[in-house]
Amino acid sequence: MNHITSGTVKNYLDTKGLTYAHIDYFEGLRLENGRFTNYDLCPWIKERGVYHLCKFKKEKYAREGVKEALFMPILGIDRSFQGLSIRVFNNQKHDSYLKEGVSKPTCMFGIDKAYKAIAKLNRVFVVEGAYDCVAMACKGFPNTVSILGTNFSPSHFVALSSLTNNIVMCLDGDKAGLSAIYDMWKLYHTKVNIYRVNINTDPDEFLKDHTATELMSKVEVIKGRK
Repeated sequence: MNHITSGTVKNYLDTKGLTYAHIDYFEGLRLENGRFTNYDLCPWIKERGVYHLCKFKKEKYAREGVKEALFMPILGIDRSFQGLSIRVFNNQKHDSYLKEGVSKPTCMFGIDKAYKAIAKLNRVFVVEGAYDCVAMACKGFPNTVSILGTNFSPSHFVALSSLTNNIVMCLDGDKAGLSAIYDMWKLYHTKVNIYRVNINTDPDEFLKDHTATELMSKVEVIKGRK
């Protein structure tokens, strides 16, 4: 797993094999050298209070000596603002904000972009992190969502199973990710078809050096806990 080794947005994206265009597609707000550089490409920020929240975070980071960060919006299928996943540079910090009344088990990063592709392709890829989702979606898998961790909740299942009966778990290849995959399989394998991607690493790391076809070749049927 790559750690943040640079204090700039650009260099971080380079380490992930991503570009500004990939972040802009997901309407990510870039804080670079102490200023927001793509405010006009982030319509979600116009919701009541959200701009002031981002400005407050920006000022807080400035006091901490941080001038670079990425604000990734968490939006519902109806594009309602649910929160932010924030990557703060210089100090390897992750920050987050969820709107009042919203909890992590009820929201998914990327579902607003992915739901049509999920229904059309009759398959969804489920990843842990927002940047795993960005990498997957921008490198051949537009039917990808992030559950922002390893907890695949009943709310996630209800939302995704209403769109498809094929769920492909592509969580990180560590112990926590594997455990979460088999816990999910145990709960839902009689209701939908569940697969896993056997890559033993994070999907964004895998896609830096491999093609979408190579990732697809790693999809396998889950037969139970090993």
